[in-house]
This record gives sequence, structure tokens and C-alpha cells, in this order.
Amino acid sequence: MDKGEVQIFMVSDMVDTTRATVSLRLVSLADTPSTCKTDRKRGPNDKSVVEVFTYDVPGLFATRVWKMSAAEVLKARPGCTAATCYLSVTAEANGLDITESQLWFTQFKNMQLPNPGVSIDSVKLLSPVEVNITVRSQRPAALVMLSAAADRVGHFTDNGFNLDPCEPRTVTYISHNSLIKASDLADSELFSVDSLFDHSKWEEAAPAKPAVPAAVKAAAPKSPNAAAKNGRGQ
Repeated sequence: MDKGEVQIFMVSDMVDTTRATVSLRLVSLADTPSTCKTDRKRGPNDKSVVEVFTYDVPGLFATRVWKMSAAEVLKARPGCTAATCYLSVTAEANGLDITESQLWFTQFKNMQLPNPGVSIDSVKLLSPVEVNITVRSQRPAALVMLSAAADRVGHFTDNGFNLDPCEPRTVTYISHNSLIKASDLADSELFSVDSLFDHSKWEEAAPAKPAVPAAVKAAAPKSPNAAAKNGRGQ
């Protein structure tokens, strides 16, 4: 976002021109799995949609494909403000992975972030070194982080993402140092998940006043009233 204007750029590392479908949606922090079936049900009545369009992205090129003032974007969904909604953008093209990005209109400390109720919905063993983990939430969640047990060395194919209650996400864990057995999946501590909400304290402590050395205090002049009283007393 630049000077109150939302701009979307697309970058292509393909040699040929790629036609992409770009979808812009406003996710409300009040969204729940229930609203996914009402206000956000895909179709002409989806209240979260800001705009959907197609664009031919030149090969090996970066270009701006869309712009609108932030104020106008927020008007697209009733009740949205900079503190209660964020913009989610996805781009889809045939034969390519879906790409996504989110824009928060203000700092996290200014957002009215609810407890998202993030949880691991399912764990599925794909191979002795690969596990699929599906994560879901009851409200939008910022910076969702998956972790493996301390004795495990590996990586997740995605992490530190924002989670929409309407769109559970499946991430693959790939082990580097040991094989994973089906019986291991019964261990509730094998994988864990949390989000920004679990690590944030929104109250900012007031800055501490600088200490004044005793010698400075002793040398400080008396108040005018005190001086006047002393003068009359002489």
C-alpha cells in the first residue's frame, strides 16, 4: 500500500504470457465457519468479494495489474474498517500453483484480533518421512506457526501464514533425521500450532521516567511560592 492506495503487482518467471485469474476478497475478523456458508458462500451473493478479473501477464515480466484507494476497498464489504478486515488476494493460472498474498491495512497492535481458536484438524502419514497436517481456525488468524517436537529435525512446506476460517490449510512436514511411524501420530506433542494471538500483549507499557540523581535533586531551585514564604519569614 502506497500513500493510502492499494496496488497489486504480478511477476511472471514463465517464458510465455500467462493468463491469470485474480480474486480480491475482504476477510473480516468477525468471520467464522458459519459465515462461510452465508455471507461468504461462493457465488454472486458473496459479500467478501471486492473484484475478480483476468489478466495476461507477459513472460519474464513484472507489472502492476490493479489499484484502488484503501478507503474504497474497505467500502466493498459492509462493516469493514482498517482495524477489522484485511485484504486477501489470490492468483490462479492453468497448470500452476495458486499464489496468494494478504494486506493488513494497519499495524497488528491496532487490529481488534480475536482469539482465532487455531487447531490441528488432522494428521496423515504420506510416507516414512512425510506427514500432511491440516490446520483450521474458528476466526481469522495471523502468522500461524506449526512446530514439531524438539527431537525432530525437518521442515514444513509452508509456515507463518494467515489462516481464514473458510479455508483450512494442509501443510506437509518433511522429516530430515528420522522415520515417522503411524503410531507416532498418536503423540499429541508431535506437532503443535499457534498464532500471533498466542504471543502478543496488546497493552503497551508507559515509558519509564528517567531517574534523577540525588545531587541534581538537592540542587534544584525551590518553587516561587516557597521562596516568597521564606522571604516574608526573614
